[in-house]
Amino acid sequence: MELYDLKQDPDQMNNVANHPKYEQVQAELIARLMQELKASGDPRLVDDGKFFETPPMAGPLPGGGPKPNRKR
Repeated sequence: MELYDLKQDPDQMNNVANHPKYEQVQAELIARLMQELKASGDPRLVDDGKFFETPPMAGPLPGGGPKPNRKR
């Protein structure tokens, strides 16, 4: 996870995600994100993200799938 204090670090060079000072901010942002993902029915939260771990999103396609249109 990455978290940046844009007032102190506008160039986003210092990741403060593991800094104790930002622990509460990070927890609040995670809670807001999860609330929005649930409210929108995001498929990453359904069946532990299985949708993205099965073809055609991941792994080999049935029948081998389309072949690249390039010569080697």
